[in-house]
Amino acid sequence: MRLAFSIAIHADPKCFLVDEALSVGDAYFQQKCMRKIRSSGERGSIIFVSHDLNAVKTLCDTALMLDGGRIIDYGEPKTVVDFIRI
Repeated sequence: MRLAFSIAIHADPKCFLVDEALSVGDAYFQQKCMRKIRSSGERGSIIFVSHDLNAVKTLCDTALMLDGGRIIDYGEPKTVVDFIRI
């Protein structure tokens, strides 16, 4: 996973899909990935898929919550994350 993420993030993509990549690896790897994701967002779009609610609030400008493929909530990440906790 580390190698795949490293290759993909340095390819300078216009759209980058990150699917639970931060769930593997140690804390150092996760922080390094988060810094790179933040800086890459300035060059293109990132679709970040995760169950890590703090990462969603930290990395995302907009959040979409799905349940069984159906949209449950959409909007500002903090609002969507708070909806999950209700």
